[in-house]
Amino acid sequence: MCANNVPSGANDTNQQQHMTLFTLGLGVDGYRTYTSDYLSATSGDYYAIKQGTLDWPQVLANNISTVDDLWHAAVNGKGQYFSAKNPTTLSNGLNSALAGVSARLGSGAAAATSNLQPVAGDNYAYIGSYTSVKWYGNLESRSVDVNTGVIAPNANWCVSDITANATTGATACTGQLKGQVGSRNIYFYKANTGNKLATFSYTNLSSTQQCYFNVDPTSSNPCAGKTLSQYPTLSSNAQAASTGTNLVEYLKGSATYEMRDSNPVDQQVFRARDFIFGDVVDSQPVYVKKPYYSYTDPGYSAFKNNSTRVGTVYIGSNDGMLHAFNADNGQERWAYVPSQVMSQMYRLADSNYSSGHHYYVNGSPTVSDICTANCNSDNATWKTILVAPLNGGGFGYYALDVTNPDSPIGLWEVDNTTDPDFGYSYGSPIFTKDASGNWIMLATSGYNNITSVTNGASGRGVLFVMNPMTGSIIRKIATSAGDTTTSSGLAKIAAWTSNPMQNNQASYVYGGDLLGNVWRFDFNGGTATKIAQLTDPSGTAQPITTVPELTTIQDGNGMERTLYFVTGKYLSTADLSNTQTQTVYGFKDLYDINGVLTTPRSTLVKQTIVNSGPNSSGVNIRSVSSTSNTADMSGTDRGWYVDLPESGERGNVDPILVAGSLVIASNVPESSACTTGGHSWFNIFDYKKGATTWVSTYAGNAMIVGFVVLQTSGGLVISPIMSDGSGGANPPAVPWKSANGTVQGFRATWRQLP
Repeated sequence: MCANNVPSGANDTNQQQHMTLFTLGLGVDGYRTYTSDYLSATSGDYYAIKQGTLDWPQVLANNISTVDDLWHAAVNGKGQYFSAKNPTTLSNGLNSALAGVSARLGSGAAAATSNLQPVAGDNYAYIGSYTSVKWYGNLESRSVDVNTGVIAPNANWCVSDITANATTGATACTGQLKGQVGSRNIYFYKANTGNKLATFSYTNLSSTQQCYFNVDPTSSNPCAGKTLSQYPTLSSNAQAASTGTNLVEYLKGSATYEMRDSNPVDQQVFRARDFIFGDVVDSQPVYVKKPYYSYTDPGYSAFKNNSTRVGTVYIGSNDGMLHAFNADNGQERWAYVPSQVMSQMYRLADSNYSSGHHYYVNGSPTVSDICTANCNSDNATWKTILVAPLNGGGFGYYALDVTNPDSPIGLWEVDNTTDPDFGYSYGSPIFTKDASGNWIMLATSGYNNITSVTNGASGRGVLFVMNPMTGSIIRKIATSAGDTTTSSGLAKIAAWTSNPMQNNQASYVYGGDLLGNVWRFDFNGGTATKIAQLTDPSGTAQPITTVPELTTIQDGNGMERTLYFVTGKYLSTADLSNTQTQTVYGFKDLYDINGVLTTPRSTLVKQTIVNSGPNSSGVNIRSVSSTSNTADMSGTDRGWYVDLPESGERGNVDPILVAGSLVIASNVPESSACTTGGHSWFNIFDYKKGATTWVSTYAGNAMIVGFVVLQTSGGLVISPIMSDGSGGANPPAVPWKSANGTVQGFRATWRQLP
């Protein structure tokens, strides 16, 4: 029997096993007028019933009131009612019912916070989410309790509507974006304009770009293969209305040509949407206010002190846009359409999009302050720039100057036509200074950089050293791993900087790839050095898909650079059933003394996690066995490792090193029909010894997709985000202690790698 871990949805919050009722009428209205969009409509009979100004009619036998009763039954059954007037609406109703059964709320990335040390008035978390099948998204602002770090269930504001949820205690929220349709500022990159941005409109596009949106095959400039599946079933007038101009306006939020009953038949052209904000799966929101750092570089203090910049939340969405929202009220300041995704945006208008979902702007933006001119004088020019990857949405990166959040400036875009070794960009760029003090940007080749083999793609892992203002490639540093058959998959990196808050001048960069290799890059000298090979007990390479954590540990030879990795992959459907043993590693970079760490399992000290059963609160816990070997990296030990004990358990969420402890979120996906996606653990290790500073805690029947560590008045707090269909409700706090402080503490979907 399946467990009571039923994922909830917007209309049905019951997480116990139960029946949901969908009903189908035959095109005849009762006393109440039906429209297919009644659930989201802001007028009409059903809206009036919800507002309490209209009642359902009394049901009488052999009377049209029985039609209303059929509709009412679906409402009470937490499903949906459909009324089929013809074979097309019958088919659409059945498809919608099936979609409603499958649609689930969830999140796929960590939250952003206005302050990692929340205080009253500056204690907000910004959470992105998605609803599968219907593929709309949301961004919410919620308050963080300054004492406990717990995120409130109620939204201060939201981008899309939220229905009240009795299970989580969330109240209803009216989305901000729908009120802005018609007045939105949406841009795209256009190099020959003053600020390299132009309004996203059909007439402003180049001929090649216009072709991407000409889904009418009879148009004067059609693109082969770019048609809508519903096109043959449209009326002749509706077919004529499927113009590039109308499609672009639809993508900007216009409902004039949506396939909804409230529109005339000849205007029912493009897929009907519940909300215009697209699904947020992997993009983590970024909160930006006044300059954050304490750089001692010339001119920075003046740049920081003169800034009155208001808070803005930046987030990518799979509606094809990066969005900038006012952090105070959720109003959209502007949106940006990267050129790399334009050719596939027509898919968003297809009536079968529920089963043909596509990724677009799915990467997390990175924002940094850099000096751009006169950097050795007090007249130095400082800018705040945003650079973002696309994850599964495409190749390469895009960049904007967001010094003034109300007036962005286009900087550059790069993809695999710029350099064939740009793959699917799953890594966040790093901004730092080189040995000469010049600001640079470091980016990786990402996954599947073999799609442009005919143009010179190598499949090797590549670190790109780039000019952050122009996007020009200063240097390429290739690893020795990967080829044109199997790409190495170098994605996430971390820079070694001794004092990043005051002098962001890195000396080395570290990263791992899908082949289990750990690399050290000297971006000044242009070399890539393999320092370790990570393998499971059978000798099979363990994939690395997370950012390493870096620190120093004092031993008998001085301060040693120390690296922490967790292995595991969760990128495709094949990963769901992968049961390979994955591992947490902590080791010193001693390559220059001992060479490549090729046998970590015999060189490092092994630790073992054992189950300890439920604690007094009934929560399952586990810890490193007291009989494990003693490791101490402050002595002669090079490092330690610990295998994650459950079959299929893996680390696919970036770890955090804090207060002398390494916090690892591990996930165990499930593919069974009786599970909603898996379960997860929080594992907390002493960074020198690999022993647990507190027991590993079972996080629940959901998978952790990200977390942050907050400094509250009650101590450090782990604040996780989990994708379990609840739309962002917090699991119980995870309390633990370490020698350096006290720390307390939605099912992630798999991401199909294109």
